[in-house]
Amino acid sequence: ARRDATVASDAAGHGELWGIPSANFGEDDDEQHYAPAFTIRSGTVIKEMDTDAEYVVKILEAEERLKKVADTDCAGLSAADVPPLPNIDGWENPADQDDGLIDEVDNAPAVIEGELQQ
Repeated sequence: ARRDATVASDAAGHGELWGIPSANFGEDDDEQHYAPAFTIRSGTVIKEMDTDAEYVVKILEAEERLKKVADTDCAGLSAADVPPLPNIDGWENPADQDDGLIDEVDNAPAVIEGELQQ
């Protein structure tokens, strides 16, 4: 796609930019995975054709597609190199721990609803 291409689109409110064409990125005829055919980078200035008003695009959600590689490219990888997932053994509730950082309060509050108590 060209960087300076013109596409007719319509903004329908916050986060709603309509008119971006989609394409099927499925790997075979049985798989259908439609996604936007191109991405507009955050920070791109777009212009309204009727009024020349300018708007800055901010991506609210995006999809990242990984490049397919041959299975032989993964031959050197091993699951044994991956650290084990954490488990619940040894977990302690932080609310049950007394690390001495919380001061004990024995007096009445000094300020109540913004009023200094005497």
